[in-house]
Amino acid sequence: MGQLVGMNTAVIRREVFEQLGGFDESMRIGEDYLFWLKVSRVFEMHALAGTVALYRNHELSAMRRLGKPNHLAIMLKTAVSRWGLSNPDGTNLDQGEFNIRLASTEFDHGYNHFWWGSAVVALRSMFNSLRGGFRPARSLTYIALLPVRNLLPRLRHRS
Repeated sequence: MGQLVGMNTAVIRREVFEQLGGFDESMRIGEDYLFWLKVSRVFEMHALAGTVALYRNHELSAMRRLGKPNHLAIMLKTAVSRWGLSNPDGTNLDQGEFNIRLASTEFDHGYNHFWWGSAVVALRSMFNSLRGGFRPARSLTYIALLPVRNLLPRLRHRS
């Protein structure tokens, strides 16, 4: 339901990496998240309390580049297809909770595309969010505003 480990702060034994086969290089984005899920299936993981890294997020950073595919949703679906919704400790994630998590990634993806990317991707993602039951009123609002989205930043600057 969230990511415990940031790639730039991880410390891992080489044997663990080799035993698990490393990253899934077929994934363009999300391969680190999927790797940590794979590690968590076999090994106990620990996190340090507190901030250990800061990201510099600017216009040209990789964190700001919008892709058409929703890589987080793809990675989550891949993880569930491999391991299901059961955790190694025997606890289970409810299918409904997982569906909401997927729908929330669609909302975030659609929101980013609404303001800074493709209207077609925004529309598809907002419909997926709506279908998944995540923020239905907001999803519908963004869908309704898509035809006039280019006017919105100008209106915002007038006030």
